[in-house]
Amino acid sequence: MYVYRNGIPDWVKHGYPIESDVTYPDTGAGTISGENLKALLDDGEKILVLDIRDRADFSVGRIGASINIALDDIHERWEEIPKDTKIILIDRHGKQVRNSARYLAYMGLSDLAMLEKGFVDSWKVLGYPVAEGL
Repeated sequence: MYVYRNGIPDWVKHGYPIESDVTYPDTGAGTISGENLKALLDDGEKILVLDIRDRADFSVGRIGASINIALDDIHERWEEIPKDTKIILIDRHGKQVRNSARYLAYMGLSDLAMLEKGFVDSWKVLGYPVAEGL
């Protein structure tokens, strides 16, 4: 999975393919609210909060227990993610986690959920603790 920030026209201009032979599965991954995620963390549930935002966004505000594998790097680093743990995917506004969940399901991870509305609108807005730094 790659993210190309200059848009489809520039992608085509550089001669990159616009079709793929890979079909990622529908994960069936549900969403989780900020309230429910906080409850799981407070209860000490065995979960991994995987933040797919870029390093700069992650360093200025994150859920304390989260790890960061940016969306741009997930295709290279997915093996760092434990397969025996529930994974909660988070991004900035909940727009990119579905693609990440589909890719991770394709790679064999199955216990996936997505933070609805993302870090800003489902965690930070509720005033939950925000850690800074890496």
